[in-house]
Amino acid sequence: MSQNLPNEIVIDILSRLPVKSIVKFKCVSKPWRSLFTDPKFIELHLNRAIAKNSHCLLVRHVADPDEKIYSKWNKAILGDINKLEVPLQNKGNNYLTVKSGNSMICVGRYWDDEEIYSFRNAETFEELARLEVPGQSITNYFSIVGCSNGLVCLNEANFNGSYHSLNSFFWNPATREFRALPKYFINKFTSSLVVVGLGFAFVPITNDYKVVRILYFIESKVHEVEVFSLNTDCWSKVDADIQCNITSQLSQAYVNGSSHWMATKRDDDGNPHYSILSFNMVEETFGMLMLPKCCEKDHFPMHKLLTMFEGSLVVVVYNPYQLNKSCDIWVMNEYGVAKSWTKTFSFGNEVEVMIPLGIFDNGEIIMEKEKDGELYSFDPRAKQRKSLSMYQPARIVKYIESLVSPQGRNSIGGSVSAPSTSQVETGVVIQQQNGSV
Repeated sequence: MSQNLPNEIVIDILSRLPVKSIVKFKCVSKPWRSLFTDPKFIELHLNRAIAKNSHCLLVRHVADPDEKIYSKWNKAILGDINKLEVPLQNKGNNYLTVKSGNSMICVGRYWDDEEIYSFRNAETFEELARLEVPGQSITNYFSIVGCSNGLVCLNEANFNGSYHSLNSFFWNPATREFRALPKYFINKFTSSLVVVGLGFAFVPITNDYKVVRILYFIESKVHEVEVFSLNTDCWSKVDADIQCNITSQLSQAYVNGSSHWMATKRDDDGNPHYSILSFNMVEETFGMLMLPKCCEKDHFPMHKLLTMFEGSLVVVVYNPYQLNKSCDIWVMNEYGVAKSWTKTFSFGNEVEVMIPLGIFDNGEIIMEKEKDGELYSFDPRAKQRKSLSMYQPARIVKYIESLVSPQGRNSIGGSVSAPSTSQVETGVVIQQQNGSV
């Protein structure tokens, strides 16, 4: 009966399978392997997943403070002492001490811990699977720059992502493909530099995945910008005259084809004024967007978080130091129009100081407890919160599994055709090794 199935029916059936099954079925025959790497089939499979809204959350965080152990560096010094538990009262210190007999042993900085990647249910936040990044980082830590169509952009960083190196990577957790992006350094290290801005997105018009990296050269006090294109598989320099300071290294909002960062610029009197720096991924040009009037000036100690919700830019304005101070959520209803900013919610910290970090698709706000860094989801309508059972530093992004390859073999062209069933070699499908996905 299978020999009588039309090709389009075979394709339709296979395009509905989970990635894990398709990875296994690549071993069935060469024709099937060829089908599963066909750009048209990859697009069809992705569109099926999007239509089903079968997304989850990709989460990166460090070990729970209750489970923190001393680092490999300390293990080498202290010998056979195993899993020294860190007292909770010491977890905020730069260095930790653990009592051993009559001595107090310094066991290093508390943040020297393992980073954990996992898939989580988008509704319940239940852990679905633990992940292992196939590549190695010199710093032992990565930072999630962004995620699009199942392809994740990672950047080498320190434990909390406050420092980023020039090394970037693409990773597909579903297929376990991983690659380092080509190295490209604009200024040949003639000046000390820092990475002040990173963004990643899929560009539908050109069917391309792009990374933008903004560098600041400390001695010359100038910015330089690089863009990596997966279609061309190389970095290129973008002419840009950036006259502002970027205050958020990772773009938390990709809206209207542009990545966005919160930025400041000082007036003639030295007073900082806030605005939004945007980078159009198609035209590869920068622009500036105005904030709500109440957010433009630096009213200490009010802080500002730039994020997105339902395809719109969102600015959360809050006071992280005092209780009973309002936290305001502003939404830009019409992109690029300053007058369209609308305040949708206001709420206060009634019991303890909570710092907003982002917004889930269901409208709940990701909050960090200022006292110990524990993360919560907060419903501003019901004014209820629940623990996410993890601590800062953390990064949470929307994820949908796909066959998109980090190698860049996904350009669209031609029509996809299924292999004839007579070509499919019979035999045992080789089982994947046990893994996290």
